[in-house]
Amino acid sequence: MINAATELRDLVEEHLRRGAAQEPALATACSGLAQIGEALQHVQASSENWGAIVGALRTGVTSLRQALPALRGEPSLRPLLIFAERQLGFAELLQQEIARTQSDESTLA
Repeated sequence: MINAATELRDLVEEHLRRGAAQEPALATACSGLAQIGEALQHVQASSENWGAIVGALRTGVTSLRQALPALRGEPSLRPLLIFAERQLGFAELLQQEIARTQSDESTLA
């Protein structure tokens, strides 16, 4: 008898076999972009929930760093890669600026 975890794993593996090899990385990149977008929305709303902002940025950056290497070289994904790399750079800058702001060393003022 197959247990539920094995059945679920088999379902996922079959789904991935039918799709493009980049699909898992593409999903990870989209998730990372969503996390960065969430952080930017918090900042735009003048939220001072620094923990949520930094957490979303960190998760987004980690996801993008994990996914982007697998997506490079695929011509159809070039616009997404350009956008993701730009967002990654800004998210890293924003993380640094939040750290400086928290220590009263902001370079933005």
